[in-house]
Amino acid sequence: MSLSIIIPFLNEGVNVEKTLSSIFSTVTGDVEVVLINDASDDDFVYESIAKQYHCEYIRNSFRIGVAACRDLGVKLASNEAVMFLDAHMQFFQTGWDKLVLERVLHEPNTIFCARSVYLNLNWEVVSDAPQGCGAFIPFDNVQDFLATKWLVNPTDDHSVPCIFGAAYCFNKSFYEQLGGLSGLLQWGGDEQFLSAKAFMFGGRCALLHELSVGHVYREIYPYECSQTLNVYNQLYIASVLQPKALADHMVNRFLNSVNQVEGARDLLDNMREEVQAHREYYLSFLNKHSFEEFLAYNTSFSA
Repeated sequence: MSLSIIIPFLNEGVNVEKTLSSIFSTVTGDVEVVLINDASDDDFVYESIAKQYHCEYIRNSFRIGVAACRDLGVKLASNEAVMFLDAHMQFFQTGWDKLVLERVLHEPNTIFCARSVYLNLNWEVVSDAPQGCGAFIPFDNVQDFLATKWLVNPTDDHSVPCIFGAAYCFNKSFYEQLGGLSGLLQWGGDEQFLSAKAFMFGGRCALLHELSVGHVYREIYPYECSQTLNVYNQLYIASVLQPKALADHMVNRFLNSVNQVEGARDLLDNMREEVQAHREYYLSFLNKHSFEEFLAYNTSFSA
């Protein structure tokens, strides 16, 4: 049994090679890496790098977004144990792949995240920055009701309300059973969506506390991020994971409190039939806990 690593990227340049070098210099078993180039236009030699590291390489002819890239990667994965990574990550521990395999196969209904180590733009560890140990959604402001805050201390059983940090591992069958990230557009909300669905199903999210992974955190991205689509994703999550009356109430509260969301509102209206179909699908089997209980679980970490 091996591990499949899915790395979507857009205009990451040399970061892709640095990430691959870090992976292959620290794993002790065979791993499959699927690189998904989401229509980069920076003329970097990504295919050559993929061949150098014997990765499967997919290049999208147009941008489909990180959520769709991740779903595509899971479909292509040859192994039951799957890991998502961003294309600007660094590993410090030799043999971490064996740990991931063991935990994912032992807990098939758990989505794990690693401890997140803050790297600056020079890929140096920021020593005074605390390691992220997953996250929670405080839900204290309807204007950003799916905003996350870091957990800096692990819980006793390492359960976390929300994965965070861009190093996630899970069982492929569980991911597909949850419906993956289908419905999200371009960027934003992946962690909240997966975490909510795992909780509502009766599974959990947990910190893989033995594994620390460096992540280059940055304020400027090498691609455009649509605020309209980011807002839409928040509205979509709220709409499909709870009954219509509760969903409409939450969505309307949000729309009435936030400026410049007309594009997201219009998109949600245009997707009404699809959203309704997705709601019926999710609520047919995500019935161990409600979305309201998921948010309450998150806010309990605010104390």
